[in-house]
Amino acid sequence: MAMVDGPSAICHEPCSHQPSAMNWFTSFLRCPPIGWRDVLDILVVSILIYEVLKLIRGTRAVQMALGGGLLVALFYGSRWGHLETVNWLIRNLVGYIVFTVIVLFQSDIRRALAHFGRAPFFRYFAKPESAEDTIEELVVATSMLSSQRIGAIVALERQIGLRTYIEGGIRLDAVLTYDLLQSIFLPQSPLHDGAVIVQDDRVAAAACFLPLTVNPKLGKDLGSRHRAAIGLTEENDSVAIVVSEETGSISIVVDGQIERGLDAEELRVRLRTLVLDGRLALLVWMVVSGEETVERGLRVPLELQQVPAGLELLDEVPATVDVRVRGASGALGRVGAGDVVAVLDLRSARPGRRLFPLTPVQVRVPFGVEVAQVTPSAIAMAFEQSALREVPIVPAVDGRPAPGYVVGRMTAEPRVVEVIGPESAVKRATEVLTEPVSVTGAKGQVRETVTLGLVDPSLRLKTARSALVTVQIVPAPLERTLRNRPVHLRNLAPSLEAQAVPAAVEVAIRGSREAFGHVDADDIVAFIDLAGLGPGKYSLPVHADSSSDVGVTRVEPASVQVRITSGKH
Repeated sequence: MAMVDGPSAICHEPCSHQPSAMNWFTSFLRCPPIGWRDVLDILVVSILIYEVLKLIRGTRAVQMALGGGLLVALFYGSRWGHLETVNWLIRNLVGYIVFTVIVLFQSDIRRALAHFGRAPFFRYFAKPESAEDTIEELVVATSMLSSQRIGAIVALERQIGLRTYIEGGIRLDAVLTYDLLQSIFLPQSPLHDGAVIVQDDRVAAAACFLPLTVNPKLGKDLGSRHRAAIGLTEENDSVAIVVSEETGSISIVVDGQIERGLDAEELRVRLRTLVLDGRLALLVWMVVSGEETVERGLRVPLELQQVPAGLELLDEVPATVDVRVRGASGALGRVGAGDVVAVLDLRSARPGRRLFPLTPVQVRVPFGVEVAQVTPSAIAMAFEQSALREVPIVPAVDGRPAPGYVVGRMTAEPRVVEVIGPESAVKRATEVLTEPVSVTGAKGQVRETVTLGLVDPSLRLKTARSALVTVQIVPAPLERTLRNRPVHLRNLAPSLEAQAVPAAVEVAIRGSREAFGHVDADDIVAFIDLAGLGPGKYSLPVHADSSSDVGVTRVEPASVQVRITSGKH
């Protein structure tokens, strides 16, 4: 049995060479001159040559290709013509020529490599990550529009193009962000009347008009946006998201079928199912090369960055968020919570309350680890203008002085301090307290430098963090009770008579030891003022006067019964 070496060796039977045309045709079918590998080889080379020629057309590389072709022709011509010197020169100069070409045409080579990197094959595997970002932006934007009851319709192109509808709208070709979508659908925006079409994870066009469905079975409660979304998806494989202006309800439409009343998480799951198409799984399989891919849940710290100057955060923000990370089992086993950080960029913050999205791309992870999900996907924050104000420092003490002594005058240096924070909180601030100064067992002056504290956690000190507190400890005043002090009736009309029951009271006085040395019992007078009173029975308060430096602290009883009668009785 004869066999032929080479790529065409696919026939293992001898070929007959008979003059008959039919026999020749039969022999050709049984022993074709080329095999399927040869056809594939030629096809691949042809495509490569075509792509290279298309790439270098109109560039300096055309001259390089012509020069290279001339050099190859000269090389084979010198071999065929036995021009040994020319052949030797070409063979020895090839290395230098290649190096020179790389240096001279580096920009063209770089452009060619970038062109191949943008080929559809590579874009297919690069799409899952960008699609995840697109889905997250869509979910956050839809949630915000729903909470504000702003009507919206967004169509996502899949396999079947939406070029006809894009050309009928206003072309944007902009990066898809939740801020852009929200600004488009605001009622005062000139682009809000119509649909937004998303193509290759970018906003291709806005204010696009979509065909309305003619399905007679649809309910009358569906508005024009819902009917347009159904009409579009009946014609192609696109996905449409609709936000109702009346109720704020979120709906998703696929193949003419509508799902209504979705929340943010349900919308995210449906979009991942419809848009990603398993690309991510294939990419992970190719990269990991057989190593098992696992997922882990981590609670990681949340960092706030780029807070605009002049703004203050009103609410407390969670210190941590929950993250699910994915990667090869070996790489993921070495990852701890300290290796992963979620970063929230607040440079777009303005006064008022708003949602800030938290997407997987905002989580820093080690190389080889991928973020699958972040919870929560958005964090609500309220900001207010910052304000500055001076408030007094109020010293605080702790403990009790030695027996016979009391706390006197207290001062702080500085007397005031500047506090900064949200405008509303600064207006409410009336004082700054010091750390308590201990006066336990003290008999004289106490001086101590202590830290300052704020009751409101939203406020902070601008400059001083401590103050020098001086506490005066003075002897405690003495107390004495004078019993059976007669009650004097003052300002009684001459024609009237009065009688107090009881006629005597107890008077408590207080003062320093020196003052008590000069006081006499007759210096303390208890009295009732009867000015303007006529005959009758009254319950009147008892007052006490002191002619010395002691003070009256208590009169017991505080009031007495007084009977006033005319003089003839």
